[in-house]
Amino acid sequence: MFALFSLAVALAQTPAPPPQPSGVIESVVVFPDRAAVTRSLEVELVAGVNEVRFVDLPPTLQERTLQANGSGVEGARLLGLDVATRELAEDRRARVAELQDQIQATRDAIQVEQDELEAATAELKFLAELQAAAAKQLSAEMLFAEETVDDASAVAELLRTRIPEVQGFRRAANIALRDLGAKVDALERELATVRGAAQWSRRDVVVLVEAPEPGVAEIDLTYILSGASWTPAYDIRAVAEGGTIALSMNALVQQTTGEEWSEAALTLSTARPAAGIAPPELQPFWLQSDYQVYGADEWEGDYEEVLEEAPRRSRDERAAPAPVAAPMGVARAAVSERAGATTFEVPGAASIPGDGTRRKLRVTDLELETTPLRVVVPRVDPSVFLIAKTTWEAGWPLLAGEASMFLDDAFVGVMSLPTVGTGEEMELAFGRDDAVRAEVELVEDRRTNPDWTGRITVFKKWTFHLENGRDEAVDIELRDRVPVPTESRYKVRYDGDEPDETRSDGLVTFRRSLAAGAKVDITFGYILRYPKRHPPAVLP
Repeated sequence: MFALFSLAVALAQTPAPPPQPSGVIESVVVFPDRAAVTRSLEVELVAGVNEVRFVDLPPTLQERTLQANGSGVEGARLLGLDVATRELAEDRRARVAELQDQIQATRDAIQVEQDELEAATAELKFLAELQAAAAKQLSAEMLFAEETVDDASAVAELLRTRIPEVQGFRRAANIALRDLGAKVDALERELATVRGAAQWSRRDVVVLVEAPEPGVAEIDLTYILSGASWTPAYDIRAVAEGGTIALSMNALVQQTTGEEWSEAALTLSTARPAAGIAPPELQPFWLQSDYQVYGADEWEGDYEEVLEEAPRRSRDERAAPAPVAAPMGVARAAVSERAGATTFEVPGAASIPGDGTRRKLRVTDLELETTPLRVVVPRVDPSVFLIAKTTWEAGWPLLAGEASMFLDDAFVGVMSLPTVGTGEEMELAFGRDDAVRAEVELVEDRRTNPDWTGRITVFKKWTFHLENGRDEAVDIELRDRVPVPTESRYKVRYDGDEPDETRSDGLVTFRRSLAAGAKVDITFGYILRYPKRHPPAVLP
């Protein structure tokens, strides 16, 4: 086994070598904003120094991230890496000309459809005028000549058959114009990209290998490039009164790196190599009349730690499991938590096209113990919402992402999940529960005249009527608030029932357990005193 070797040497532009195989993409580590690709190439080594070529690599390849290793010949050594860039000027010019021809041909087709549309519009106008004129003339002639009835029937038949035909021509022309317009827009965007993008160049990497004797070796080349990303997406399913929920984590992966990932071992990582690996350097702050703040140096990440730990599996090892009888089992990703990053090894082999198509991959499934709860914020919305409270107990953090929420197999909406660490609580929302109702009644709303100190007192109080229309008991949280004074001139105190929880920011919570069909009232409000000369701008 060769020792791991990392080196990048930029060379001056050289003529492109003859095309040779660039190896097979064996594994890919996808970060939130880039990817690390490992290519493998089997070569015949001769005794002495060998040049192993990886050609036609993407132009966005980052040279400083290049790594090579290999195996197969005892005593062989990696000597270094050479990198060269080839411009494909002829290919660019040919593609520009091709796109310009396609745009012109599409515009010609648009003109044909516009002519068809104008002709159909003119004919419809003529038929409408004919219908009006014929109706007037024939109705008068039918009083004097029997043969006029035959003429009227012929005109009616013409109008009955021809008008729908012409209307169909108009619809077809409008649809064709819409599609052709979209095609022109797409071609013009591609033309702008071709003219300005760096994709019309290629990177060639030569790995220098010294072998003591001939033999077959496998050389791996790993590099990082931009144009790839992944984001988590969730499906969360619950039943109305169940004690568990099923959480499925998916990954939305897409890439426009300029290469195709076919049947590769895929690892997803939350690491952000470009964000840096060291804390910023704090510079002294010198206070002076015309001072300057000296910024921290820019730090760049080292990708080797993540790449070394990413598994390299053979094609046999990452073969997808055989299907089983329904219901099908779900392959789960191997999850590992390292300092600062979480990685998910996607089961089986994955193919991600290089055209930006977003591929949804199943990562893992979990079952969470939950406590069902109804929550109402009646002075904002009297609707009662079904909430599932749970504690995240997995050994890795729940990543922020969009979740599709299902209740009793019915889709209820989309929820944005925050990042949740191990041991932290979270609330999952499953929409309104119309069987549990809440009403708000304003029972007191008055203010006094200024007293001898010049202060005014405001009394505000509400009664919240809660009713459980279900056949089983439910737990309800009623959430409300009172104003929080930020100045000593304002004095506020609670009035009514005592909250079960109060916070320094004025938010209060009442907790009640309601049996089936039960009702309960909660009365709550506040009393505010303030100087007449300094009234608050607004009251909740």
